[in-house]
Amino acid sequence: ITENHLQPFGIPHGGVYCAVHESTASIAAQAWLGTKGVVVGTNNSTDFLRQSSVGEVITVTATPIHRGRTQQLWHLDSTDSNGRLIAQGQVRLANLEQEIPAEYLDKINKGYLDYIKSQTDLNVLIIDVSEKDFVKNQEDYVYILNEIQKKI
Repeated sequence: ITENHLQPFGIPHGGVYCAVHESTASIAAQAWLGTKGVVVGTNNSTDFLRQSSVGEVITVTATPIHRGRTQQLWHLDSTDSNGRLIAQGQVRLANLEQEIPAEYLDKINKGYLDYIKSQTDLNVLIIDVSEKDFVKNQEDYVYILNEIQKKI
């Protein structure tokens, strides 16, 4: 939470949690739906349970309630760095049957990869496996295991 997230009374604006909930649910829902179509939010209900403060890191966890052919419903919990529940909500999404342009997927992938790379305090390992076949090629599999072992 930064100063930019505060409303005039000095506490985080509820819209911050709503936006993060919808974004998190959308990413999870799209990951589940894959290339079968795209997801769009149709309802967002968020309850604000506890104030947070500037400098606090909020973690959002998305749990599927229903994943069907035409729609999905996700439950979201926002917790602070002490594990206390700050906000909770539900987001309903519609599954639209349409092709996802490859350029759009590349743009999303690059955006998330750039963000993850910028988070120097995260314990993240990025391995480019685009030229690897770790299922059929034992050497590729061992390479990935060695990279993981070096990190831990």
